[in-house]
Amino acid sequence: MATEAFRFKEDIELSCLEVLILDCQASGMNPTRDRLLELGWVHINPKKRDLQSFNSYLIQNESENSLSRRVSSITGLHEDDFDSAITCQEAWSRLLQMTERVNKHNGLDICPTVIHYARFENSHLEHLHHIFHNGNAFPLKLICTFEISRRLFPELPRKGIRAVAGYLGYSVEEKRRVANHLKATAFIWKMLLAILETENGVSTLNQLLDWLGAAANRTSTRYIFPMASQLLKDLPQSPGIYKMLRSNGDLLYVGKASSLKPRVKSYFQKHTGHPEHILEMLSQAQSIKYEVTKTALEAALLENEEIKQLSPPYNISLKKSDRQISFFTSDLSESNVRPSQTFCVGPIREPRPLTATFLLRDIINGTDEYGFKPYFECLDIPREHAPDYNCFLAGVDLFKEKYVTNSPEGFSQGSLLAIGRLVWKSSLATKNNSAEPTEAESSQDEPSWTPESVLRHIQSMLKRAAHQIRRGRFLLLLSESSLLWALRHESAAKRVLVVRNAHIFWTKELHGSHRVPVPPGYRRKLNSRLKAFDLEGYDRMRVLSTEIRRLLSEERPIELRFSRRQALKTAHLRKVFQWL
Repeated sequence: MATEAFRFKEDIELSCLEVLILDCQASGMNPTRDRLLELGWVHINPKKRDLQSFNSYLIQNESENSLSRRVSSITGLHEDDFDSAITCQEAWSRLLQMTERVNKHNGLDICPTVIHYARFENSHLEHLHHIFHNGNAFPLKLICTFEISRRLFPELPRKGIRAVAGYLGYSVEEKRRVANHLKATAFIWKMLLAILETENGVSTLNQLLDWLGAAANRTSTRYIFPMASQLLKDLPQSPGIYKMLRSNGDLLYVGKASSLKPRVKSYFQKHTGHPEHILEMLSQAQSIKYEVTKTALEAALLENEEIKQLSPPYNISLKKSDRQISFFTSDLSESNVRPSQTFCVGPIREPRPLTATFLLRDIINGTDEYGFKPYFECLDIPREHAPDYNCFLAGVDLFKEKYVTNSPEGFSQGSLLAIGRLVWKSSLATKNNSAEPTEAESSQDEPSWTPESVLRHIQSMLKRAAHQIRRGRFLLLLSESSLLWALRHESAAKRVLVVRNAHIFWTKELHGSHRVPVPPGYRRKLNSRLKAFDLEGYDRMRVLSTEIRRLLSEERPIELRFSRRQALKTAHLRKVFQWL
């Protein structure tokens, strides 16, 4: 049922209306519990093309809440950035000064304030007004562009600020900062005004408020994507990569496919379940480009290179971002992002199990110089989730009973990693599956800690450490290798790929009987290969390793050569990949 809409005494043409575009960033919607991080606004004069009076302020932390890792990741903010922040009261006072300017121009006593998803900002603005109002009425009339978009584009999959701005042809920066969102909201506002007038006959402020106050149609459960169906029909049935683009030509996403047409069309199936970030991307994608490759394997490698070079906003994995690889000393006591003669164990993508293994050795051998303080670190879990110290020691005793060492010096790093490999081998025999050990395996999901669960956790952590080292060694071998595989099952047509220095050196198609060529860099020692290894090389070899695994699952004849004498064929490779 419709509610009576707020109306101004004096109506104003939207084309002549001055407004404030406002945005805030906070750690959550609850102003009494969550921290207000940033508040900003921009004054829009419809007669001027440029944004006027652009203001954004970091807000002093007036609570005990520190920035979480997640909030820092999505905003790019860190505690040091708030050294020059202003108080909430000062920010509110400056906002009121701006509202008076806008009100004077409009001849109104309340300021039209445009926000995308105003429900979030409203809770914080009402809270600030409650604290600092001095008996005055709430000074803002909030106009929500999310609500306008929900009514104008009911079948658009997502209507968040990035989705709507991208749908209308504007690219929002990835970091959730006030300045980025103000520019996007200003663009959305101007675009929506034109649509409101031409398609809905809404041209004045009160007409807009009446339109928003009327009962809205139910949000459609049927998505209509902005991508033209003809573009999907024109895609080939070939392996390759595809690029989703906004209407302004900006890149959204890069993907790979063994067959382009069915893969891309799968995004637009009615009942396909997609994660939120993909639905947001599909709300903006209006054109597509593609590049055909000879094989799906080469498509996967090309996808990796394109993501590294172009950094599309909706590709999560394979982007450079803040990712890095590590290299450890032989005793695992230290790590570095650069390999050397000292840091010669690697490349390691997830270093924590190796660090935990080093700490564990000292505790098991009774040589822990730190006492009980870091015991939870050798379990590779947060302190709040760790068992109590006595339970932990009882679990360590069980470990020493199960894995007896005859060395007078106790367990070495090598013997602990050997136990990790033994646990991995045992898990293969009992579960008969070759899935990689994951971080989830080490999470504590038991109702309560016991010495037995501590033992299982230590075993799992050592298994993960051994796996990281084994995978790194294999990727080093792969960095100087040659691969031969059948293009079609039981077909004479084959494809050969040669890797040199973790780069694809050359590829070509072969017919008939051929030996896999000897890799040109096979004589390079592992230490020499290590020094040239970086994140890009790591990802390139990891993608190649994943594709080899896929070929094995498809029963393709494969041969992988590391040197003149060392070549692994399909059956042997299956055994190797059980350990990778």
